[in-house]
Amino acid sequence: PLSHFLVACTNPNLLLYIVLKIKHIQLLLLSLKNMIEFTAVILAASLGDRLFPLTGGGDDGHDDDEDYATTPSKITTRSRPKHMLPICGEPILGRLVHTLCESGFERCIILAGCGMAQDVQTLVSEYIRDGQCNAMKIDVYELPGNSAGSADALRYLHENHAASLEHIVVMPGDLVIEGKGIFGWLVDAHRRRYSCLMGTDDEEVACTMLLSDVGETEEDGVTPMKESAKGKKGGFVREEEEIDYIGLTDVALSSSVNDKELKRIIFKTSKLDVEEDEDFVGKIPKLTISKLKIMSSCSGLKVRTDLLDLHVYVLSPWVRKLLVQRRNIMSLQEDLIPLLIDRQFRGKSSVFGNSCDGIGSDSDDTSKFLVGAQILPRGPRIALRSCTVSSFLFICREAVSHYVNIPEKAISPGYAGTFTASLTSSFKNADGEVQAKGNVVVLKGAVVPKKVTIKNSTIGRRAKIGEKCKLNNVVVMDDVTIGNETILQNTVIGEGAVIGDNCNLNDCQVAQKAIVKALTKLKGEAIVVE
Repeated sequence: PLSHFLVACTNPNLLLYIVLKIKHIQLLLLSLKNMIEFTAVILAASLGDRLFPLTGGGDDGHDDDEDYATTPSKITTRSRPKHMLPICGEPILGRLVHTLCESGFERCIILAGCGMAQDVQTLVSEYIRDGQCNAMKIDVYELPGNSAGSADALRYLHENHAASLEHIVVMPGDLVIEGKGIFGWLVDAHRRRYSCLMGTDDEEVACTMLLSDVGETEEDGVTPMKESAKGKKGGFVREEEEIDYIGLTDVALSSSVNDKELKRIIFKTSKLDVEEDEDFVGKIPKLTISKLKIMSSCSGLKVRTDLLDLHVYVLSPWVRKLLVQRRNIMSLQEDLIPLLIDRQFRGKSSVFGNSCDGIGSDSDDTSKFLVGAQILPRGPRIALRSCTVSSFLFICREAVSHYVNIPEKAISPGYAGTFTASLTSSFKNADGEVQAKGNVVVLKGAVVPKKVTIKNSTIGRRAKIGEKCKLNNVVVMDDVTIGNETILQNTVIGEGAVIGDNCNLNDCQVAQKAIVKALTKLKGEAIVVE
């Protein structure tokens, strides 16, 4: 009543309290208005040892080196991080930033490894200067030298730069995504689940993963094709550690929302772990699934091995708090995701653990949550990580092919389902000549004689190709010199390298500025600077 308000006005302390509360509410509303709902976070902290010698690193045995930040001592003048390797002349990181901008993100954060931030900032500045990413705010932060993994990188971000209210879309810097609508389709699915599940009896979504269907079938259209057979046909071949057994089930929402694309990940186990035979006795592989997971599944459980984890995760705000409070989690791929999948039926409190008692409402919350997945249907569009030599070569070849002739159907017949995202190419025009005959991209300044046979290849800027050379499925980077009558196949030539006359290289990788003497014949070798 007005009389109560007039009485309150006579009390200076109460009046001050009311004024401060009003200002606090105004600031909160203003912050919510200006808050960005989804922020893209790119992890660009490692050289990429599995791409040796193209990156200048050395093989340290890490299966997923995105989770192992490169130490400053490993960076030399010849180092070139994997996210800076070119696809048809454009750095992988640049392509990813451009795709994110085309996808409608308002903010992008790039977490660069120690000693790498300057090159990344230079690349970003070029994009901003050219007007390619004016609609998206881009921040580049250099991780400290003691950053131990991808989870550690997100802790650094949470504690030093980013607000805790926003969702983040985490992705590796070596990701190549062709399709303007893919990220929008992913975050929209996460948003629908998060908004319709909050405040209901349904389970809150903790993470939404992006998986890609990379399977192929034999001519009968039914029998799954083996990885070795895919390679012989020129398809994408996964390495053993990239193959997972993934258990999926539909999610029934008590709300009126009916999302047929919504899949729940019940388990995710490496093929190597399932088929491990420590005693070498030829034992039958065994996949163990807990009774709780089977009983908690609302529909039939489907186990698939044709899905590729792209390491793209949409994380809800409370998961970021979890990373801060459980500092023993070092890797998203190896620690966080398995933990969330395993504990989703036991509630948030089981994830936070006893060591986090009394630190917040989430650690006391016994409500269940879910780990969701969006599956990109199989098709000729590019959605892969360029983290190995074979995947880099495959992406380069497919990018050239799409520049020559954009696929009319980006999804294989019969696999579209309810998929409705726009797959319009997010790639910029090639900076050079696109030759339909042979599927070749020749970048500006390259010298290619007429009596040269080139197929499915990229010729870098200012490269010089000798007379009567034959190149098939080759990536020639900038400022390379190739002698006369040289034959190259399934090979990558690093920037500034020199290949002598009458050489024959098959399935080789040549480091930047390396020199290959005339008459050299090699197969399956990594050639470094002597």
